[in-house]
Formats: sequence, structure tokens, C-alpha cells
Amino acid sequence: MPDKNYSTKLKELYTPDIIDEVISFANADGGVIYIGICEDSTVTGISDPAGIAARAAQDIVSSIQPDISSVVQVRTVQLKGKDLVAVMVGKGTEKPYSRIGTQEAPQEAAPAHSPAQLPDTAGSFNEAAPCTAGLSFSSLKLIMEACELSSDSETLRLLNIYDNDGRYTNLALLLSEQCPYNIKVTQYEDADRAAIKYSCTINGSLLRQYAEACRLTEKLANGCYPTEAVSEAILNALVHRNYSYSGSTIISIFTDRMEIVSLGSLPQGISMNAIAMGISQPRYPRLADALTRLELMDCCGSGIGRIRGLYAKHGQTPLFEAADGAFRVTLPNIHTTGKQHAVPDGYKALVLERAKEKGFVVRSDVEELAGLKTTAAYNLIKEMVAEELLIASGVGKKTIYKLP
Repeated sequence: MPDKNYSTKLKELYTPDIIDEVISFANADGGVIYIGICEDSTVTGISDPAGIAARAAQDIVSSIQPDISSVVQVRTVQLKGKDLVAVMVGKGTEKPYSRIGTQEAPQEAAPAHSPAQLPDTAGSFNEAAPCTAGLSFSSLKLIMEACELSSDSETLRLLNIYDNDGRYTNLALLLSEQCPYNIKVTQYEDADRAAIKYSCTINGSLLRQYAEACRLTEKLANGCYPTEAVSEAILNALVHRNYSYSGSTIISIFTDRMEIVSLGSLPQGISMNAIAMGISQPRYPRLADALTRLELMDCCGSGIGRIRGLYAKHGQTPLFEAADGAFRVTLPNIHTTGKQHAVPDGYKALVLERAKEKGFVVRSDVEELAGLKTTAAYNLIKEMVAEELLIASGVGKKTIYKLP
């Protein structure tokens, strides 16, 4: 718990009024909100810390103006053996903050080329919808030239830059220099978020953002991550994120890992089990098609397998985690010390991801994730324990399995 002189709020459950607490802290001198602690300081914990953290982060980004993300951190923590979510709010740098839709925050002047009106609710962004913005395409034209593609109107139509009436589409907005989304890259001094070493925001066309993010992460990472794995993870984040949300794609570089977080849950009907099997359902098929024509993408569904294969050469395991409203890829530093294991594939990878998310797994988790019957699930767990991927704790039916 923080020093008692530091402003704190205790919440047993996550509720929308937490947004108002964040605004109050940012407009004052900062503070922290703990979710999973009653007002009388009883620590109750929460059952889905990763999901609540993702929801809180998205609500904060989408509900507050101006952009408050630079002074807010949302993280899962533990107290007395129970899982909590901590929303840490720094002193605001662009006061006053307010809920979107109120009159308290000043309105920014419209840019010379105003981007299209963006949708407010998840699921409403349509890449084929007409866009009324004045757009420019310097990054797109450079890539088309490198691919020996003509930039005439017919080729642009094949890329779905225009609709049938000759108007720009929202896909054109994403590929233009006026793209309203961005990537935030932050490098930290150590393995947590206590001290920032470097931070920047990459704007412009998604094409420029991708190229610049790959260049910058390679420079900052200094050979600690497979270059192709990083570029694949960044590309996947841009292709599969939900553009109905206005928040940034986040790249965080620590001393022991790199985390790439994109907004948006998995598409309806697609599970992590299916993802591990190579199943892919592009959220925006026209965007995937355009990137394929521009020779930036291969076949959909191969990205996670390619990343795992690249890490297999280093005896390490990348993690892929889905929560309500967000997807995170964690790439280990290949030079970190300590015992390392060959990358488990298929069901083992899913079990390890669940163990990291919950803190442990039980046999029923394995049955659910792998679709196995009791005996087969037990044999899989036994094999993972023998390979030192999991550590057993407890006896009989009460046995739980933790990461080493």
C-alpha cells in the first residue's frame, strides 16, 4: 500500500464511477485506486484481474479528454495473497480533464485536414465506410513504389482506398498520413514501470507507424529480441486491433521482456485455443488484403506460429494473452539468465498462458483449454511437471500447478 499521505481510493468492485476518481486525481496531485479492497480496508480480491485491468484501461482512455494515458498506469498487483488491480494516476500535464461529452475540457482546434468522424462504440468501425477527410498518402506511395505497384486510380481502388462512388474509405484513413491512431513506445529502466528511460509516440499512416516502430524497437532492444518476432508482433497488433477504440497501441520494453498491447477482444467465436491452432479471422479483411498486396503480410494465421518458432531457437516461450478489450504479446529477452526450456507447443502453451494469467492452474483448467478428458488432462499435466514447466503444490484433488 502507498504512503498514507498519498491519496488513495479503495473499491471492492470495478464500477464506472472510477473514471470520475481518475479525473479528480489527475486534476489534483495524483493518487491510486485499488480495486479489490473494501472501504474498511478488508482485502477481498477480484477473480479476473487481467480482464478488469483491461476494461479499466480502455474505459479510461475512451472516456476522458484530453488524452490522459501518459499519466495513468493500470496494473495487477497482489496483497495478502489476493489479486487486485491498481489504477495509478499521476499529476495531470494537460489539465483540466473531464469526461468526454462534457464542456469542462477545452476543445482542440480542428486540423487543416480534419479526419473522418470516428465511431464511438466498439464494433462500429467499418473500413469500407466513406471518409470525408482530406487525405495524403506519402508513406503508401513509397511502399507501392518499392513493390513496383502503380499508384494510379485503378490500383488504389484494388487496395480499397476508394469506394464504388470514388470516395475515400476509412481504410484509406488508416493508410493515410492523417491516421488518427498511434503507437506509444516506452522503455523502462528495469523489469517494472517504476522509472521511464525513454518514451515517444509514433503518428502518421499505419505503414509509417509499423516501419518506425520496428526501427525504434530494434534500436532500443539492442539485440535482445529476435527482430522478425518483434516486427511480426507489431504488425499483428496493428492488423487485429479494434479501431472503434481511440486508444494507442502500446509497446513497453523492460529489461527482461517486451510487451505489445493492442485494443480489442478476440473476434466473436474465436478462442485462444483456436488461435494456437493457427485459426485467424481478420477483424478488417480489407486491411489484411491491402497489407498482403503491399507485401507486408503473408497468410493470416501464421504470425503466432512464426513468433513461437523464432523463440524456439532460443529455448524460450513468448506469451499470448487475451482479455476483455485487449490482447497482449509478451516477448522474453533472449539474453535473460536462468534456466530456460524449449517452447511448448499446442496445448502446453495454452496451459502456461492460463497459469500466468491466474497464478496457477488445476486439472479442470487443462480439461477446458485442451478439450481433454480427465485422464488425458492429468497425463498432460504430469508431462509438464516432468519437463519442469509446472510445479505441483498440494495433494490429491486439491493440487494446483504453478509456473517455476
